Amino acid sequence: MLPRHRRLTSELVEQTLLSGKLFHSPFFTLTAMKVAPDVTKKTLLSRFSAIAPKKFFKTAVERNKVRRRLY
Repeated sequence: MLPRHRRLTSELVEQTLLSGKLFHSPFFTLTAMKVAPDVTKKTLLSRFSAIAPKKFFKTAVERNKVRRRLY
């Protein structure tokens, strides 16, 4: 799994889905958004999130397996 400081919060996931740029491939869709650098740490911290929707993966076991593989 990803460390907590590398994961997107639920607020940032919503913001990224609404205003991010979409990249499509036959296997998955990537949504990305530029963010301002972290002024306190003086670095640009990349954050990630993997979403496996119920529409495609009916059970929680399937969704968790897909998320683990993406991470």
